[in-house]
Amino acid sequence: MGLSYHEFMSLSVREFNLKAQGYWIRHNRNLEGHRMVAHAILSVNVKKGKKAPNPSKIWPLLTDRAKEVKVFVPSAEKLEEVKKRYFK
Repeated sequence: MGLSYHEFMSLSVREFNLKAQGYWIRHNRNLEGHRMVAHAILSVNVKKGKKAPNPSKIWPLLTDRAKEVKVFVPSAEKLEEVKKRYFK
């Protein structure tokens, strides 16, 4: 990840996890170019009438998966409960 000893030791667990996650995302984006080269090489040799394989099937990467974002919308009762608890 390119951290010095002092930088590594001064990280909290959350900061370390975020840096590690960013590293792997950056690493997979760099591998995207290699995957495209492999796809181009395999696409040239495909027989007529057949489709070339999808790049994500040739070399799956972590960044291929799209994460679904779940949004939590509290009900009116929950909001009132929170207001009563914290804003007396």
